[in-house]
Amino acid sequence: MVTTTEATLSRLVEDLRGDLGGDLLSVVPESLTEKGEHAGAASNLNLLVVVADDSPQRIVAAAKTQRTWVKAGHHPLLFVTPEWIRRSTDVFPIEFLDMLDHRKVLAGADPLAGVAVSNVNLRLQCEHEIRSILLKLRASWLDAHGDAREIFGLVAGSLGPVAAISRAALRLAGENVPSGTEGVFEAVARRFGVEAVPLLDAAALKRSGRAGDHARMKGIFLAYFSQIEALGRALDSLTAGAGSN
Repeated sequence: MVTTTEATLSRLVEDLRGDLGGDLLSVVPESLTEKGEHAGAASNLNLLVVVADDSPQRIVAAAKTQRTWVKAGHHPLLFVTPEWIRRSTDVFPIEFLDMLDHRKVLAGADPLAGVAVSNVNLRLQCEHEIRSILLKLRASWLDAHGDAREIFGLVAGSLGPVAAISRAALRLAGENVPSGTEGVFEAVARRFGVEAVPLLDAAALKRSGRAGDHARMKGIFLAYFSQIEALGRALDSLTAGAGSN
């Protein structure tokens, strides 16, 4: 049975082939929200469109396809070249490791074949990302703290990046990475000594798609935030003692 996502992606690939011809080399998912747990929702997709020429003059041929795709509620397409991929693993190690672990080539050759990611770069990005999340959440809390729906937005909007950092932390520690977000949080709690329940509560809240009463939202956020801080401290310790692959 063809799912909505599969049919949508098939149409997109055909449209891109019509737009770009032989310049279209590959189409691969860059990520799936919640690691594919909502596989029927195409709007969770971020797609890498690998092309021979990513100049503005060339990719403008796909402008109509892009507009249609975004208007349907999807993320904008990410046009890159094989050279860009080779030169970007040091900048986006978390994203490339997620792609390597869960990649599925939708069209063309596998653009990630032979791609390797350094643990040194992975540790640096983990530190940068978790500090950035904490800074943004602290700043946003000042405006959102009195509104349950705004607090829900803080939790839901940050959960994906927190899960991505958690997967990366497990890789740095040499642990297996579970496929689902809840499994990742449970594994992180076991390995790094953080509390799983606040992270799991945040994941359940996002999945519910709605805010609860203000007191409950405030409690979930504060407990969730404290465990992001705890994971950051654990990553500091791991960074200090980890090797430099």
